[in-house]
Amino acid sequence: MSMGNADARLGSAAAPGLAAKPILDLAVGLPEDVPFASTRALFEARGDLYRGDRGEEGGHVLVWEARPRLRTHHVYMVRLHGPQWRAYLQLRDLLRASAGARARYEQQKRRLAAQHPGDRGAYTAGKDGIVQALLAEAAALAGDRHG
Repeated sequence: MSMGNADARLGSAAAPGLAAKPILDLAVGLPEDVPFASTRALFEARGDLYRGDRGEEGGHVLVWEARPRLRTHHVYMVRLHGPQWRAYLQLRDLLRASAGARARYEQQKRRLAAQHPGDRGAYTAGKDGIVQALLAEAAALAGDRHG
């Protein structure tokens, strides 16, 4: 199965020097002709736990736990070349290319971690604003390169 990009790491773990939680986020881009159910079954057979469909906010989510309640990986299955796939790559590429973007993202993540210790949902929801701002910045930069 082609992932469309050899490096499927997302977010902080994909940007050198950026503080990251000790969980690796990975994207799996599924071609249109590959059914989600069969791919999910492969991941579940290796021990991943299915956590639901977040739709356009992350696709199908699976987690790997080294032991109960100790996650080491998040896997986000989305359509290859779909909007979420493109957003993942745009954010990753911006964080790799821009020290300013990395600094703003890290500052917000640290603020949220301090505000919401132990509340992963609130922490994740709190990142939405900075992620949307960084995606807008990435789109503007892409427009400048192509315009």
